[in-house]
Amino acid sequence: MKLVILHSSDTHGFLMPTDYQNKDNYDAPISLSRVSSVVKSEKEKYGAENVLVTDSGDCLQGSPLASYTQKLPEDEGLRKFTEAYNEVGYDARALGNHDFNYGLDYLSYYVDNNRAPFINDNVLDAATNVPFFGKEYTIIEKAGLKIGIMGITTQYISHWESEEHIRGLKFVSGYDVLSKLAKKLRPQVDILCALYHGGFESDPLTGEATEPHTGENEGYKILTEIPEIDVFLTGHQHRRLNLVTRDTAIVQPGYRGEAVGKVVIDFDKDTNGKVKINNMTTELIDSKDYAPDPAIEKIVKNLDEETQKWLDQPIAHLSEPAPIEDAIKGRIEGALFINLIQQMQLWFTGADVSATAIMSESAHGFSKNVTMREVLLNYPYANQLCIVKLTGKELKEIIEYSAG
Repeated sequence: MKLVILHSSDTHGFLMPTDYQNKDNYDAPISLSRVSSVVKSEKEKYGAENVLVTDSGDCLQGSPLASYTQKLPEDEGLRKFTEAYNEVGYDARALGNHDFNYGLDYLSYYVDNNRAPFINDNVLDAATNVPFFGKEYTIIEKAGLKIGIMGITTQYISHWESEEHIRGLKFVSGYDVLSKLAKKLRPQVDILCALYHGGFESDPLTGEATEPHTGENEGYKILTEIPEIDVFLTGHQHRRLNLVTRDTAIVQPGYRGEAVGKVVIDFDKDTNGKVKINNMTTELIDSKDYAPDPAIEKIVKNLDEETQKWLDQPIAHLSEPAPIEDAIKGRIEGALFINLIQQMQLWFTGADVSATAIMSESAHGFSKNVTMREVLLNYPYANQLCIVKLTGKELKEIIEYSAG
């Protein structure tokens, strides 16, 4: 007997198979619409009653379509956006850090209008210490199994998000809450899954540290210290991961809907109902090999067309273009576009020194007639311009860190 788990994450509002660099190109190997086709194909292959579908967040922000949707009244834009995610047929979902970018009212509308429950164990009401959104856990029956699902997000959201977007919330360690909840749920279920908008601070196979252990990613600690978890469905780092280690199946499906994580659990069930797991396998299904789902395209067609018109509106005029010939070279040696951004920041702030966020790897800079498409293609995320008082010692340390 087989249970199949399909997992998406970090689609970032790319509902259609386009990156919006060219308004006529809808052949990009990404999108929620391709993810949906993968899910529907797998359900047809195995039977919907044997397939569990999950997502671990970062859906509301990151694409030009998501940026345009946010500008509309919720009943116009976000309603269609939410319908598209509902069409995929998720069974359980988790929140990502970028889902907080437009504030709690926006996020609450999205959560409340999703058919699938949001599982949330570590975003708490600061006054009551209970989960602010969603359910603490859910138990779903598929393939004759009871599957427990816990859900957490990176606790580091409070380090990034503006205060007005997370007022009244408390973000705690995902490891801390799962270590207790897993012991409670394990006796009640046949399979225990952890849905996590977060990744690995150390290599899941070797344990070698891959980044500073700040608490942003706690995947390795969860993997090694909470043995009750059978399936670990991750995201946030935009990595492509699929492996089985320490009797735990792990997947992370990349970025923008480029892939769907797949876990297949082969099991037997005796006459007393006791489940024995014979084998677990994992893979990543590339969504580029699947045609976009027409049902999703129908839902967002008008929204997508309006987005394309919005992107081509001119918003500024330059006396000379400010291109980036090579994004990597530009980051190291500078480029006209980067110089322009730095000069603008100095002009608006009156600061002595300017530092700008790293632009997209596919950034091309600005032409003479700057459009919103150019802005969003260079900087897909809406960063906030801040003035910070620094000592000379701190400035030196920042420069040394960047150079390293």
